[in-house]
Amino acid sequence: PEVKEVFKLMVPRSLSLGLGEIENTVTLFFASSLSAGSISLLNLALQLMYLPSRIFGTTVGQASLPILSKNIARNELDNFRQTVNKILLQSLFVALPVTVIILVQRLSIVRLLFGSQEFPWSATLTTARILAFLTPAILCQAIIQILIRAFYALHNTKIPFKVSFISLLINVLTSFILVTYTSLGVIGLAISSTVGNITQLVGLFVYFIKVVDGFEWIKTLKKINRMLFASLIMGFSTWVSIKFLDLFILDTTRVIPLVIVFSISSIFGAVSYIFISHQLKVDEIKDYYRFILKIQTIFKKNLNQIFSARK
Repeated sequence: PEVKEVFKLMVPRSLSLGLGEIENTVTLFFASSLSAGSISLLNLALQLMYLPSRIFGTTVGQASLPILSKNIARNELDNFRQTVNKILLQSLFVALPVTVIILVQRLSIVRLLFGSQEFPWSATLTTARILAFLTPAILCQAIIQILIRAFYALHNTKIPFKVSFISLLINVLTSFILVTYTSLGVIGLAISSTVGNITQLVGLFVYFIKVVDGFEWIKTLKKINRMLFASLIMGFSTWVSIKFLDLFILDTTRVIPLVIVFSISSIFGAVSYIFISHQLKVDEIKDYYRFILKIQTIFKKNLNQIFSARK
């Protein structure tokens, strides 16, 4: 029976992976009908978007699957709700500031990674604009991957497939409309990709609430609002520091000053985010602080073992 269930769960999951490849193919199809270079610029922006999405979305979702499955196997539905809620908040605590940083620093990121004599300034501006419209997808993917694993823990792979299929249709329809009937060009494809991700996020949340009810949504939303406020303050602080350093101190037309401005402004923004989060009493900052202390303790213990072995 267990083997039969594996195959039963595997089919919708395999189809979901196929939908992802279809979506990428359709996006490239529409991009190929645009001006020369559109496919390359879109691919560059998508890679910049997928990197943090995979770090904070896919990896966290995969790591959370065993403990979520254990909660369901033990019929601990309350613990399952609390675990999903905690993982979502911890992921948002990191994903929100990362999304804001990428949005504010998008031009610097593109210049540092791809800026060269062979990569003209117009291409840099276009790639940065595409990335700006793709940044909401980073936040969406951070939540989507966790919700998908929560459904997998519930032995339900049909709902993620249905939602992915609907989001694919919305993405294709939006791409067709924006490319055919507007002058947005490749920016329209970025917008349609973000719309598809938002559709998938909303769909998974709606189904998740129906399947697993009992969340303290008001309390959770208050925490998310505090994180969002801290992220907005961080974004403003980062933007102000960029403008100040660029206008009065460093010439960012060169690589080294650009790296310095990017580093200082990002650090300043991160410090402001941590400070505001601490002032607003965001609980997740304590979780990461305990995690850092744990890593530090393990590191010191390993060093002591190494030195003892040498003696």
